[in-house]
Amino acid sequence: TASVQVGEVEVSKKLINNTPAEPGETFNFKITLDLSTADVWEDEIPWMNNDYLMGFIESSEELTWTVEEGKYVAEFTVDVDETVTISGIAQGTTYTVEEIQTGEDRAWFTVTTQIGEEEAVEGNTATGTVAEKNTLSFTNTVVTADVELGKLSISKKVVNAAPARE
Repeated sequence: TASVQVGEVEVSKKLINNTPAEPGETFNFKITLDLSTADVWEDEIPWMNNDYLMGFIESSEELTWTVEEGKYVAEFTVDVDETVTISGIAQGTTYTVEEIQTGEDRAWFTVTTQIGEEEAVEGNTATGTVAEKNTLSFTNTVVTADVELGKLSISKKVVNAAPARE
């Protein structure tokens, strides 16, 4: 009997908000799995195909998988200070996790991505190979550099005013 070594991908979200603005606290993500790179041999074990490997996958958030160009894709949301875990992924599978950003998101936030203990890098996408445990952390920082503060002065001048009456 063949066995499949599985791993998990944990996606966490952080928000650094140093402005009084109140951006939304739920962020959208997309995960793509390329099972063709998994540590199994489909030629030697014909029944161990993509459908079989997908049967192991579980998630702390409900996922709906679609197939795009032979790869499995699902979208999900992660709240600030939350972690979504996708487990049961065959080790060796190539993954890509992308934070889906709107134009407004890009105007409000800068994004850094950190895989495990590696240095955080600027960008909204992380790519790697599934091992036993894979931790990804996405951090959004509210952009404040473009905010210009100004002054408003108000004064009043009365011209040709009649004397006050008693």
